[in-house]
Amino acid sequence: MKRYLDNIMFKKIITLLVIFIILYIMICCFFRSHFLIGTSINGIDISCMNIGKASNHIKTTVEDYKLLIEGRGKSSEINLSGLNFKYMDNNELETIVKKQNSFLWITSIFKKKNYVIKDIYSYDEGLLKNKIDNLEFFNEDDIIYPENASLIFINTEFVIVDEVYGNYLDKEKVYTEVVKSIYTGQEILNLDEANCYVNPKYCSYFKEVKEAKNIIDQYMSSKITYVFGDENEVVDYSLINQWIKIDDELNVSIDAQAIMNYITNLAKKYDTVGVAREFKTSTGKTLSVSGGYYGWRINKKKEAQILKEDIENGSILEKEPEYLQKGVCRGENDFGDSYLEINITRQHIWYYKQGKLIAQGDIVSGNVSNGNGTPLGIYEITYKQENSTLRGANYEAKVNYWMPFNGNIGLHDASWRYSYGGDIYLNDGTHGCINAPKYLAKKIFAEIEAGTPVICYDEK
Repeated sequence: MKRYLDNIMFKKIITLLVIFIILYIMICCFFRSHFLIGTSINGIDISCMNIGKASNHIKTTVEDYKLLIEGRGKSSEINLSGLNFKYMDNNELETIVKKQNSFLWITSIFKKKNYVIKDIYSYDEGLLKNKIDNLEFFNEDDIIYPENASLIFINTEFVIVDEVYGNYLDKEKVYTEVVKSIYTGQEILNLDEANCYVNPKYCSYFKEVKEAKNIIDQYMSSKITYVFGDENEVVDYSLINQWIKIDDELNVSIDAQAIMNYITNLAKKYDTVGVAREFKTSTGKTLSVSGGYYGWRINKKKEAQILKEDIENGSILEKEPEYLQKGVCRGENDFGDSYLEINITRQHIWYYKQGKLIAQGDIVSGNVSNGNGTPLGIYEITYKQENSTLRGANYEAKVNYWMPFNGNIGLHDASWRYSYGGDIYLNDGTHGCINAPKYLAKKIFAEIEAGTPVICYDEK
């Protein structure tokens, strides 16, 4: 009995297997002229259709095609009407059917296949571009252009201002994505997902923005106090914020020209070389004395570079600027109370040291009649030297005490002279130097130091 049942079961299995094979072969034959399951052309499903039916289906579907374009805050629909859009039957469908493996048709159930045929459609590119140009996304009045995150000065510091994404589109990119959507049968095009928007290059959370902020914070933390006697000039955030430059790549720098302008203004305010000074003479008169090279003079180029470096380093310090030359002191009287006073009109000199009169006497100054008058102004003793030989174009003179203060013009004794003072200088004066009796030159020489101011004036 058991063997009988086994035979019946075996016959049933064989019968089912034969039926399955016959059906499978019939389906294989079917797919020799029909598209496999899951087949689509440019996004249009043509599963199990023959070439003719598939061709008609593609043509009908294309005629009714609409693409929904979604953007930031708005959407728009585009269709193919008015574009001279046509389906081109170019034997590509027949080629696909021939190449597909109908014997493995069952695998197509689990694996879909989409063919993109570029030449299957024809249309007027100009008309399509024009249709895209007229989409409301490109309305100039509604466009918000992207802006990078920025750093702006508010109150006492620079703060990061968030970027603006806006809604400005790359029109060529939109055109490319629309065409791509049409060819792939895509029904919705999201412009954000397709990266069609022109976005900011730098956002507030980017490393470059934070690094720029850190650099600026260091610059802004600087405080340099310039000391000019009893007066100070402070360089801090209130000035530095005006000198900070940030380029499009978020490179931070200090405006060197702005710093130079600042130092130049300091020099205009505090340099004293050549400026007119009120001077009370030994005879009691108050005169305005100008000219000469004596005084304070800032080294603008060097100090501008130092200030730039101090700011870049976030320095906090109190200092004097770099000087090309210095005066004795600051204030209205920057020559102090130790100076050599030369009165050309009276042909007389006085030497004061720490406010005390050390020596005075008559002198002979430069010859006015031949244009060698002693230059007026404020100078300083360059150096002092004993037993010197002074040489000029047509003279040579040996002196015991030589104290130059303006190039080759200086104070010295003159053994060849027997009288001083009066109006000798008008016609029998020197080549520009100050001649003094030996005793007077010796006394001044013993006390005076290099750097002592020399005030040369007349009373006219």
